[in-house]
Amino acid sequence: MAETVDMGKLLDEIIYLLAPPADFTIEIKSQMPISTAQKLALNQVFYHLISHAIKHHSHNYGYINIWASDKEKFY
Repeated sequence: MAETVDMGKLLDEIIYLLAPPADFTIEIKSQMPISTAQKLALNQVFYHLISHAIKHHSHNYGYINIWASDKEKFY
């Protein structure tokens, strides 16, 4: 079921739950959109993408840069 989702808040919740190591930086670079979406499905996608990036980074430190760009009909 589609609902209004604050993407920034959703990402903050996911990052909090994943509790990345201290040497791993996750930066949200832009104002994230508020949109209509299936929140559970979107949560799963973001959760898996971020958790896999944390798990499979190959350096002593890690960095994820998240941003959104408004393309009129999609982000």
